[in-house]
Amino acid sequence: MRPLRFWATFLPFAIILLGDLTCAQQSLPSCATQCLTDLLLKSACSPTDQACICTNVDLNEGLSSCVSANCTIKEGLTTLNVTNTECGAPIRDHTSLSIVIPAVGLCVLVFVALRIYTRLVIKKLEIGLDDWATILLGCIMVPVNVGSILLGKAGLGKDMWTLEFTSITRILYLFYIQELLYITCISLTKICFLLFYLRIFPSDRMRHVIKASCVVTVCYGLTFLFAFAFQCSPVSFNWNGWAGEHVGKCVQTNPLVVAAAAINIVLDVYVISLPIPKVLKLQASITTKIQVIFMFGVGFLITGVSIYRTIMLKLFATSTNPTWDNAAGGYWQNNLAHLGQSRRGGQMAVLAIATKILYNIYLHPLANFPGPKIYAASSFPVALAQLSGKYHLFTQKAHDEYGTVVRISPNELSFISATAWNHIYSRHQGNPPLPRDKTFFNDMLVDKKTLTMADPENHARLRKAMNPAFSPRALASQEPILQQNVELFLNKLQGHATNGLQLDLRLWYNYITFDMIGDLAFGESFGCLDSSGFHAWVQFVVDYFYVATLLQVVHRFSPLNKLLTALIPPSLMEQKKKHAELTAEKVNRRMKRRTDRLDFIHPLIEARDNGAIATDEIEQQASILILAGGETTSIALTSATYLLLQNPEKMENLTKELHTHFQHESEIDVSSMNKLIYLQAVIQETLRMFPPITNGFPRQTIIGGVQIDGHVVPDQTVVNVSHWSAYRSERNFSRPAEFLPERWLGEDLQFATDAKEVFQPFSVGPQSCVGKKFAYDSMKIILARTLWRFDMKLESTSKEKYSQPQVSYVSFHQSPLLVTLVERGA
Repeated sequence: MRPLRFWATFLPFAIILLGDLTCAQQSLPSCATQCLTDLLLKSACSPTDQACICTNVDLNEGLSSCVSANCTIKEGLTTLNVTNTECGAPIRDHTSLSIVIPAVGLCVLVFVALRIYTRLVIKKLEIGLDDWATILLGCIMVPVNVGSILLGKAGLGKDMWTLEFTSITRILYLFYIQELLYITCISLTKICFLLFYLRIFPSDRMRHVIKASCVVTVCYGLTFLFAFAFQCSPVSFNWNGWAGEHVGKCVQTNPLVVAAAAINIVLDVYVISLPIPKVLKLQASITTKIQVIFMFGVGFLITGVSIYRTIMLKLFATSTNPTWDNAAGGYWQNNLAHLGQSRRGGQMAVLAIATKILYNIYLHPLANFPGPKIYAASSFPVALAQLSGKYHLFTQKAHDEYGTVVRISPNELSFISATAWNHIYSRHQGNPPLPRDKTFFNDMLVDKKTLTMADPENHARLRKAMNPAFSPRALASQEPILQQNVELFLNKLQGHATNGLQLDLRLWYNYITFDMIGDLAFGESFGCLDSSGFHAWVQFVVDYFYVATLLQVVHRFSPLNKLLTALIPPSLMEQKKKHAELTAEKVNRRMKRRTDRLDFIHPLIEARDNGAIATDEIEQQASILILAGGETTSIALTSATYLLLQNPEKMENLTKELHTHFQHESEIDVSSMNKLIYLQAVIQETLRMFPPITNGFPRQTIIGGVQIDGHVVPDQTVVNVSHWSAYRSERNFSRPAEFLPERWLGEDLQFATDAKEVFQPFSVGPQSCVGKKFAYDSMKIILARTLWRFDMKLESTSKEKYSQPQVSYVSFHQSPLLVTLVERGA
């Protein structure tokens, strides 16, 4: 690189002098001071007239010529820095670009790592030559990234005259190293692609062409690597020759840069185009051919970037301000190296993603179903909605805009019609119901031996063993256990009411429901009411629904689910293990206590004794009963209480019904619940407005497809009825956002058109909730006795929080329901 004459094209000098010539002379080099003094005497500007000095064209041009003739390069830079500073020229800084390059590089390295991981771990394939070349390329990109950061710190992206002279030398040295790395990277990128072609094309003729292309590419790389390495003599003149203080010489840089770039572009086009004739001859559909050609052809985008880089670097040899002029070209050069690497490691991933998105939107079997294009393109929107706890709102918004069936992810349809329930969850012409979606019902979430995960044959066997626990006779015998727990619950609340203390009723509903279910499932309470806190087993259940959401999101991204699963905190999985161990311990303790008590376990023990089920299956059913019954019942009770407190006239209607039918609290029992019509309506309206399971349980269509709600749905499609969306839709219910228990009484004509058949909070078909009757009974007893005994006042903080949309991770994650209780009649 020849010494640069920076002063030859100074910006208008806009010369200095904030007060007088003496001030300027103290800052300027002596050669520039003499030039300024002589020129001011001949100009029309006064030495104290800063505006005139900064804007006088003749004066600035004269100063530029004078400094060029009489000052060294460093003196010229100092002069330019002083004049720009004193005249208030803007400070330019693009050094932030240096951070972009490592960020892009990190993404590309992740793509490469995922590719290698997929081949080695998931597909169990050997690493080929093309993969080794890609790994080598990734290693070379590490110093490229480091160099980009160092260039930014040194000042690449700032005007040269604002930098220290040592920083300029450092930038030119780093730029020299980066240029050599760049030539290596672009050559190795082409080698990666050619080695990939060598692996996938078996034709001898094609292989000879590919091998010859490899030789040409290697020759290109070595030739220009040598040319750029020794363009100056001595080599150090590349970075210390700029100031004219060292002896050396350089070849003409501009022709070298243009030649290297032009040959690189030609090779790019050649390598990218090489497989296209073979693709056109494939025995495949035109759609497949277009996708494959598109995958290879997107590399032309990178070629376009190469052309842009060539234009930017053409200024390299003649620039008078290289730390500013070459910033874009230098950073684009490194970015291009990343993009080049992405052609083999990341490009295959990026292009596959791009192709997949286009396929999902326009060519997928579900392409004609309504829904937002962004939902159809990728599973990311629905995954983000799940992680944010807004999946139910996400689905509702889509249904409100697009109708009763919506495509909410590339391979998933959501329905909200009444007929869809039977089409999805019931038997079809003697065939079993549609199989469960393995993304939702994954074996990391729930054991395969549970009623929730069992195949149709085992489900029927387990359901037969469990049905006696929920028969009318069993439920009647379980009522004393239910009433005993409710009495303890109310006595605990009474202590708070007596002391006038505020309490979180949501927590206390959790305590009663888990103690009650635990008593019935294990033969012993969890002791939540006694301790006024969660047992460790119960705490896991409360946290379980968020863990379930994480696992469901992870399983949406096969084959990366194994890798993503590893990122889930080990503590969560350890909790799951401890939960299973504690369940086994409690079940075994209950089985040792031989009793005629008809709790949930009793008929399962009899089934085991008859050889119908195994001991570990009893453990799994007990666990799933508490998972399904404890938290969901608590959510329903919390929601009902909030809605009643927000609607005093509804609360008055319910308490009036209670006091009309009962003279004493002791009269409130399960057998009397049937005559409490308004209470039943309150429970139903609560489950409509706040269904404990917000989005339902997805199924997967079978081979040959099925017809759902008048739509032919292709096989392997995930289908679902969204509780929240169906119950909140104006297509199904009038005034859906309002709490109106009267809609269930059948008396008001404004609700005559409500599609009440769509309301299925416990699902339908052979896999519907086995404990539906028990859930209704327990909710009614707890709510009725609580409202009989206490008046309540909702605190303003809870009123505000519950008026906002609630987040849901499979089930609602409710805020505290802070109330003040007053015992009736006290």
